[in-house]
Amino acid sequence: MTESVTDTTGFVAAATEAFGFLSTDLGFSLTRTEQLPLRAFPHERQPIVADSPAPLNDRAVIVEFSSSRVIATLTNDPRGEVQLTLKLREGNQAVDLWHILEFQKVPDVPNGWLYEWGNTSLAAAISALASALERYGRPWLQGDREAWANLWSWRAQLGRGA
Repeated sequence: MTESVTDTTGFVAAATEAFGFLSTDLGFSLTRTEQLPLRAFPHERQPIVADSPAPLNDRAVIVEFSSSRVIATLTNDPRGEVQLTLKLREGNQAVDLWHILEFQKVPDVPNGWLYEWGNTSLAAAISALASALERYGRPWLQGDREAWANLWSWRAQLGRGA
């Protein structure tokens, strides 16, 4: 039986293995692993609704990789989402991987979804995110100012904020 995307067992180990290219190729290091109760997570998203399928005593698991320029945060939300966010160290702006994929018009990635929500193994979801980041996210991972500026400009044009 495969782990469901909502199971946090093995998440940290799977994430560090799948995202190993961050350290070997780009100089990132694992800087944080944390579990946050759903009552406190996530701060930047909508409030958790009362009919959430996951009990509010469940925990989100966060794995963070950092370089001198960029922070990459992988989050396993037990309500069924694995999310990857990139942030420049010198600002307070972050972007989800799916925005980068949408910005680049990556084919075969409808709305940036790389896995079938709720019907994918945790390992497959992590692997899909890592592969997409490695293939399409290098300029942002390297802290390329022009790549970040172009992405923020595109987001602002769409009304998604800078």
